[in-house]
This record gives sequence, C-alpha cells and structure tokens, in this order.
Amino acid sequence: MKFYTNVQQWGNNILVRGVGHDGQRIMQRYKDFSPTLYLRANKPTSWKTIEGEYVEEFKPGSVKEAREFCDQYRDVSNFKVYGQTQYLYQWISDNFVEQDEIAFDTSQISILSLDIETSTEYGFPNIETANEEILLITVRDSLTKKLTTWGTREYHGDNKEVDYRYFMREETMLKDFIAFIQEYKPDVVTGWNSRFFDIPYIVNRIDRLLGDDAVRYLSPWKIVKGSKVTIQGREQQYYDIFGIAGIDYLELFRKYRGIGYESFKLDFIANVELGSEKLDHSEYQNFKEFYEQDWDKFVDYNIRDVELVAQLEDKLGLIDLQLTMAYDFRVNYEDVFSQVRCWDMLIYNHLRRRGVVIPPKRSFAKNEAYAGAYVKDPVIGAHDWVMSFDLNSLYPHLIMQYNISPDTLVNERVTCTVDELLEKKLDTAHLKQRNLTMAANGQCFKIDKQGFLPAMMEELYESRKFFKKKMLEAEQEYQVTKNKSLLNDIARYGNIQLAKKIALNSAYGALGNQYFRYFDIKQAEGITLSGQLSIRWIESALNKYFNNLLKTDGANYVIAS
Repeated sequence: MKFYTNVQQWGNNILVRGVGHDGQRIMQRYKDFSPTLYLRANKPTSWKTIEGEYVEEFKPGSVKEAREFCDQYRDVSNFKVYGQTQYLYQWISDNFVEQDEIAFDTSQISILSLDIETSTEYGFPNIETANEEILLITVRDSLTKKLTTWGTREYHGDNKEVDYRYFMREETMLKDFIAFIQEYKPDVVTGWNSRFFDIPYIVNRIDRLLGDDAVRYLSPWKIVKGSKVTIQGREQQYYDIFGIAGIDYLELFRKYRGIGYESFKLDFIANVELGSEKLDHSEYQNFKEFYEQDWDKFVDYNIRDVELVAQLEDKLGLIDLQLTMAYDFRVNYEDVFSQVRCWDMLIYNHLRRRGVVIPPKRSFAKNEAYAGAYVKDPVIGAHDWVMSFDLNSLYPHLIMQYNISPDTLVNERVTCTVDELLEKKLDTAHLKQRNLTMAANGQCFKIDKQGFLPAMMEELYESRKFFKKKMLEAEQEYQVTKNKSLLNDIARYGNIQLAKKIALNSAYGALGNQYFRYFDIKQAEGITLSGQLSIRWIESALNKYFNNLLKTDGANYVIAS
C-alpha cells in the first residue's frame, strides 16, 4: 500500500482504506492481526525499555486476547506489559514506520464539502431528535469539482454547474443521498461546523425516518458509532463513520488560524479571508419565510456555503496541512486535533526504530497547577524606535538545552527560584561534576546521553529548517521563471515545514497534559520556568547594556515581553 486514508479497529479486525502503489483504491479487512506486547526478559534481547532494561516480544493472540491479557495483569505488582495497546496505531506503525515520509497524494484523496439546510417549523432544529425536515443537502467533490444538491422542491435557478436532484418525499431524498455516499465512498467529509451539526443531524434524521439499519450504509464498512463530548460545559453529539474521516473546517480554522477574529461565523470568516459573503437574504423576516417564498435563492444560498468552504481550502490549504501532519505522526486524519495522541505516536515510532519500547499508560491525578510563561507588565505610553525580537522555538530549544526527557530525569531536585538564579546565588559546580544539568525549577537531568525528547526536538527542528529552505528556494525560482509546477512544490514544502513547526511547539503541551503517557509536572514546569529565566535574563542584560550606552541610571528599556 502506498498510503492509508483511514484505519479502524472493529473487534479483532483492522479495517483499512487506502491507495496502492498502482493508484488503485484499497479496502481491506485484516482478520488475522496479532498485536505485539513486551514483557521483561532475563537475558539480552533486541528490545529495551526507556530505563535500559531488556524486554522480549510476546504475542497473546488476537486483539481480544491481547486486551484480556493486559486486563488480567493490570493490577499485578512488578509485572508490566509494555507496548502500544491502541492496536490500530500498532498496525499503522507495522506497515509504515520504516518510511521516512509517506508519499500521499491529495489528488487521490476524495474530499466532500457538505452543507445542509433544515426547516424551522419549531425554531432551531434539535440535533438529537432531528425534529425538523432536511430541505437541502449539497456536496462538492474535491476531485471533479462537481456540485450535487438534493432538494424537496423543484429548482428553476440558473446555476448550471449543480446536479440538482428533486424528490417529492424527504425519505426518498435521503435514500438517494445514502446511495450516493455508498457509490462514491469519500475519504473525507468536511463543512463549517459539520462535526457537531450537519453530520449528526443527517445521521439522526435518517435514523428517525428510515431506521438505524439505513444509517449503517453511510459507512463503507457499514459501521457508525455515536459518541458525546463536553465542550465548554456543553455536551455535544458526534458520529464516527468508519472508513470516512470527518474533518470539521471550523475546527481546522480555529486550530491553525483562530487568533484575532471577533467571530467564527462562516459569513465573517469568508469576508475577511476571501472578500466573499454568504448569500444575503435580509429581505425576508425569518429563515422560514426565506425558503417558503424564494426556493431558488434558498438553493443558491445552500450551494454558496459549500463553495465558500471549498474556496477557503483552496486559499489556506488547511486540510492538506492536516493530512501532512497525520502522515508525519502516523495517525488518522482526525487524530491531529489531539496533541496527546500525536505525540504518543511520534514518540512510539521514534523509539521503535531504536529498539526501545514505550511504557504502559498510567492514570494520573487531575492536573496540579504549575508555573507558566512570564509576561512582563508593559510600559504604558507611546514609544519611538521600538524593535521586536523573538526567541526561535523557545520551548523545544530549552528541552534540548537542559536535556529534559523522561529517560534523563533523576530523582533529585534543588530548591531554588528564578530570582536566585538571575542573581547567581546558587553554586551548581557539584552538578556539573556528576554530569547533571538543572532546569530553572531545580529539577535535575542526566547529560551523559541525549534524551529521546531532546533528540526528537533536534531532528524535527533540523527537518523543519530543511523544508523551509526548500520552500524559499522554490519561491525564489518561481519569481524568476513563473513555472506554475513550482507552486505545488511551494505548497508542499510549506505545509511540511509548518507541520514540523506545529509538532515542535505542541510537545510541551502534551508533556503538561494529565492524559499523556509521559505526563510529568517536574518536566513541564522545568520548561516554563527555564523560559522565564531566559526572558528575564535577556531583559536584565538589555537594560544594563542600554543604561551603559545611553548614560542613564536604572531606566527600563524593555517595554514588554
């Protein structure tokens, strides 16, 4: 297989969709997948723990038998079961870990942009009960650019680019939509707030009108699982349609570009990013009046929403970035929203290549508070001759500088403060003599070997520099030659270097997350306080320099940080 598009576990089976080396689509059920676990060994083997102890491979049998084995020994003292117990990720690693880069091709990945419109007979539709009729469904195929719209009334508009399908009954319309999805089998479905509105509403409406058996046919594997998640105190329903990735473009936009916008409504974002807007219907008093009195414009309104999302992707390439990161981490497309899952897999594959197994997951207490970043109170007022500086990838470089890593951590901590370190009140010569370094929170780390986390930071940073250089070279060549084939290189290298940057900057966030396999406040706080130390040391040095240069006494030349 050249690359996968979706991997799921169902019982003892691993369900895989992807693209072969010949460009043909692959959909395969692996019934005989036997997970590999690791147990402590009494003799040298080719596998070690991060502490350096030997372990040996153990295959309990099927996925079910592997789970039962882990459950049986979960609470047995001094008996640890090592290895990746999220078995679908183990399958991905087994098949793709040796590749430096998964050569995916977006021209072979089918992405459907989707938007629905419902009636408003009883106000805003209730997603769980799906109480309102679905009036329109529009999808756009990323490969053919073809638009298809399903509607419950006739359309006489002048949009010749849309394949409009009229149905007298909603049930018949939904059956045809299901048949379309079964035939087309998209890899990705996207839309603005599609995860928590369009998709769950379609699923629940089909369930209400046609029954849960009809819902299954939305999935290539005929498996649809419902779940709930609490976001900002509100419980939200969503569905996992096996074989199809649901990538909400609103979530993508918030993740990668969501700073500085006063609104995340599609109309506002499209206006800012594209200079376009949703179709105006302000001449009607309410939404119901709109679709009852001007159906043709209502259809065009629905189509415009789908086209706006597609235009945003054409400009921003956020789905392409999401796919780039998924293949870097060796996870499913939706998993990129979880920095914990991504870094768990990144570490797993990094260590696996070096014959090191990951430790079992532990349960941690709720996050304890620890010191965060340093923010200086700004010097208020107008300032002339202001210059701005940025520390390049600060947290990743601190991880490298202090060799902060689970495998270099020692059970030793010096009592100190950032102020004491700035004033050089501590004697740390004895730490150097013992090959130890100390972060600004007093936590000590071994420096007789490079930890795996600093090694990964260095590798990612150098890789990012390489691809950023390639991007800049392609941009410069394009300015001279105007060769349009270079635009693909620019976009590809740009996404790769940005994916590396995001990965670098998300490592600290994972380390300070209680659900992370390697969660450790000592290390997380070591990073943040060392960041404080760096920033404040620079502030002190700059003020000393400028006071000396400008013959002032005690002036504060650093106005913000």
